Amino acid sequence: MTAIEHSHAVRLIKNGFYVPAFLTAIGFPEQMSWSITALTALMIIDFVTGILASAHIEGIRSITSKRMIAGALSKMVVLLVPFVLVIAGRGIGIDLEQYIQGTIVILILAEAYSNLGNIQSFRTGKRVAEIDAVSAVLKGIRNYIISLLDKVK
Repeated sequence: MTAIEHSHAVRLIKNGFYVPAFLTAIGFPEQMSWSITALTALMIIDFVTGILASAHIEGIRSITSKRMIAGALSKMVVLLVPFVLVIAGRGIGIDLEQYIQGTIVILILAEAYSNLGNIQSFRTGKRVAEIDAVSAVLKGIRNYIISLLDKVK
């Protein structure tokens, strides 16, 4: 890694720590801010490991922009869930912090499971079936986005 690449990587990681500070500044509880940051990091890692596993198992030609856009959009939709719950709770005057934190924990565990599945798939060359409810919902969202992208053509 060159000095410029190293500097860029360090800056990227360092800037990632501004995310929880920003979330705390706009009113998110500190623990929830760190949880959302962890969820975001796991989603990025899952995106990358998913691409690597697909390329390894199905070949590089299996990686299409449509699949990548659908995957990224489905992750962003899921990431919106905690934000919507916080805004809704604040809007109606109900403290939903424990429920939101519980939702984020479930999403973090699902992303960690998906990451491990991608790593195992890459290692063995065979897809690992993801059998949790969150993965099923994500797959449904991703398939819906793909169908919308097919209509845009």
